[in-house]
Amino acid sequence: MESKYFSLEDVSIGYNTKKPILKNVNLTLKSGQMIAVIGSNGSGKTTLVKTIVGLIPLISGLKQIPNTTKMSLVPQIKDLKLGFPLTVEAALNLSSGFKIFKSNKVAKEKFANENLERIGIHQYKNLLIRECSGGQLQKYLIARSLISGSNCIFLDEPLDALDEDSQKGIFYLLNDLSAKENFSFFVITHHLSKDWLSNFSKIYQIKDSSLV
Repeated sequence: MESKYFSLEDVSIGYNTKKPILKNVNLTLKSGQMIAVIGSNGSGKTTLVKTIVGLIPLISGLKQIPNTTKMSLVPQIKDLKLGFPLTVEAALNLSSGFKIFKSNKVAKEKFANENLERIGIHQYKNLLIRECSGGQLQKYLIARSLISGSNCIFLDEPLDALDEDSQKGIFYLLNDLSAKENFSFFVITHHLSKDWLSNFSKIYQIKDSSLV
């Protein structure tokens, strides 16, 4: 039986109670699902995600999140703070709560290392976060969420800084984790490759202040 990771019922969201950005939103994400939300810049995609994860309060409606749901947000690169002098490896170890990049066979470490290798992060693990390129930062943000213990991961424009090969590699990794490990992914984007459309359980578009 599928677990429900969250649901929204007749939700209105935004920063002004008299003028919601989105109205009457009904949305459910279940275990093992991949959902995409597309829309133009400024349409409310990021506001929707921030409302679901609790960074912005609802204007109205009902949000339900079971205790078994562990959420994580992969923000846009422009929202990342780069002041701390941490290497990629040190930052990921802090995020995960256990040592990675080791040969230990403990299940969590093995899972982390296998997926970090697929992301391609090993080759720059000793770089300072602030020295990373845009594509490297994007991979770091995705890796951080995947090894955080979350089962419901929101990705805000996760592929923009990546080259085409990296985009494909990351997307197929997410698809595998969704199918085999019951991860659920909520992908916010302004475009989708036609090659990926069939891999999503549902695709929503923000249009005229509504999610359709």
